[in-house]
Amino acid sequence: MIDFSLSHIIEYANIRRGKGLKVAVVITQGKESVYQYVREKLKSITVKLVYFNNSFFEWPGSVYSARGIFEEKNIVLLPDSFVGVSKSNFLTDLD
Repeated sequence: MIDFSLSHIIEYANIRRGKGLKVAVVITQGKESVYQYVREKLKSITVKLVYFNNSFFEWPGSVYSARGIFEEKNIVLLPDSFVGVSKSNFLTDLD
């Protein structure tokens, strides 16, 4: 799942020539190998290490932990979580 997501980031970076693209890897202590792996795969892109803030909970905590580096537009990948969207709560206007 990580490699699939990274391939799309690489493709997007190639289109934009990496301009302004940053990737945050949110991990818990002891999972630094995940950050190293992503950094190695995304050599031409700025990859930032963010430690999960333990005062937060689950996947929203990953987003909250990285919020300090968010910009106007962001993509959040949660490869170990699934968030479903039903037709009744789907946002039709994502701008």
